[in-house]
Amino acid sequence: MIEVKVSHGNLSVVSTVSDFCGSMGYCEFKIPLALKGIKPPPTKATIEGAKAHLRQEQFEKEHFEMSPVTSEELADLNEDVEFAYESINTRLIVPLNFLKYPNANMLIYGRADKVYRSQGTLIVEESKFPFNPNKYFQTFEPYPDHKLQTLLYLNSLFAGENSLDSRTWFEIPHSQKAWIINVKDRKTGETIKTFKGLQTSELEHYMKFNLQRFAQITVGELLPQHHGRPAKCAKCRIENCQQNLSPK
Repeated sequence: MIEVKVSHGNLSVVSTVSDFCGSMGYCEFKIPLALKGIKPPPTKATIEGAKAHLRQEQFEKEHFEMSPVTSEELADLNEDVEFAYESINTRLIVPLNFLKYPNANMLIYGRADKVYRSQGTLIVEESKFPFNPNKYFQTFEPYPDHKLQTLLYLNSLFAGENSLDSRTWFEIPHSQKAWIINVKDRKTGETIKTFKGLQTSELEHYMKFNLQRFAQITVGELLPQHHGRPAKCAKCRIENCQQNLSPK
């Protein structure tokens, strides 16, 4: 979901993490289509990936006893804390400055797979269950949408319930931030490739650049740019897209 709301002269851009990452990490032309309510249907790979996530969540419930994190533990930077799988929602508020709307803001919301703090480091860990995991053996960096996803989570506020009420949001004190992306076999749950790293100033700039560009495209200040790759268009599944470069 991507929405633009104007109320009492104030503008708000609202998007899910998945729609943001799908637009900025895959194709910017998804933004104007999403604003019209046009999205591709879920693929078999997406459906099976969601089932694999549920199995991983159930495995943790059956094999580990997760104690609730107290406010005292959260405040103590020396205390390691861990939240249950897919139990933490994320809320990223980004102030925007447009000529017509000087007090605009953007909300990007989602739900992280795994959030924990270890030795002072805030860590977001995401699991991916691709249809063809073998292709990752030849890659040395995560895909842009996957990297953006972890960066958004790392820089968000957190909520233990699926609420947009800011009174339920909280911070996780930390000394540094790290991201982990595990590529897993969807049948066995076995990790076959791991990408990981610390959040650097370069990565933070990369995230902020994409946030600003996304907002500008959403409100019509910038036109989306095409990636120019027919192979990506062939996988998109959005019907009647005027920008599709794949052979008919």
